[in-house]
Amino acid sequence: MMIKIKTFLLFLSFIFLTSSFIQADETLTILTTFAETGSSSKTIKIMKDKLAEELDQNINIKFGSGSSSALEIINERGNENFIYISTIGVVSLLPNISPNFKFDPSIDTRPISRTTSTPDVLIIRSGLGINTIDQLIDYSRNNDEALKYSYIAPTSIHRLEFAGLINELGLNLLLDESLRGSANVMKAIREKNIDLAMTTSPYVAPLVNDGDAIPLLVAHPLRIEIFPNVPTMLEYNLSSFPHGSWAGIFAPADISEKRIEEIYIAINRTLQDSQVKEEIEKLGMSISPSNSPNEFFEYIQEEGNRLKLASEKYNLSITD
Repeated sequence: MMIKIKTFLLFLSFIFLTSSFIQADETLTILTTFAETGSSSKTIKIMKDKLAEELDQNINIKFGSGSSSALEIINERGNENFIYISTIGVVSLLPNISPNFKFDPSIDTRPISRTTSTPDVLIIRSGLGINTIDQLIDYSRNNDEALKYSYIAPTSIHRLEFAGLINELGLNLLLDESLRGSANVMKAIREKNIDLAMTTSPYVAPLVNDGDAIPLLVAHPLRIEIFPNVPTMLEYNLSSFPHGSWAGIFAPADISEKRIEEIYIAINRTLQDSQVKEEIEKLGMSISPSNSPNEFFEYIQEEGNRLKLASEKYNLSITD
């Protein structure tokens, strides 16, 4: 009898350990492109709890360190418990203009859905007496001393946006290549070590609210609620930039259609949640889920073509 009890207890222990292993193994890993301070990283942090509820699955967020994080999804081919949140620059800009960037979202991933659209905002540090884009243009025309700017990173969408501004508006600017990352650039603006920068609205809003920076121009289809008096790039005939940044979620290649559908439905339900929507919109971003994974795939192709044409127009090639 004692032997049977011991055998039964061992059996229960085995079942428990096996169950725990399976549960741990089925945790969904979400890889971000950028550090925790990035706009897309903030988005997925807001989405995490509701998305876990919709998928009935634990979620672990792994924060990335830049465009190289995209290469990780290639190694996750067939992994149904791994997804990647990435952005316009990594997905639609770099694969089209950088021969050294060995990542093709149409081959290496399964696009699932866009999550957010985010205005990109050109700001200037306070104290220069320049409060509008027209005043910046006038300053460039009438002063030999160039203002210093940062495009955040050599591989960012903001590099292309600055190329358009400099070429189309005739701005006399001097690049500061010493700074990397939006957080570091915003710190430099606050400390008046740099004059101009362009990045997403969640980064610039605190500086504007604190009086450390002034918004001059917005990459977005329409003027935005947090800066209603600031014109868009389209208003200044910068037609290559009809909108700013966006983020979306991707699965590895070779996962099942059933899993794609599960994740797509969960993402859309999560983004429809009133609390999730409110928290994301507080950061100056807009909820913009795709109508289907196929629509998101086509959108990525269209964005790639747009950015490739803009890069050719402004003679921008990224090789580093």
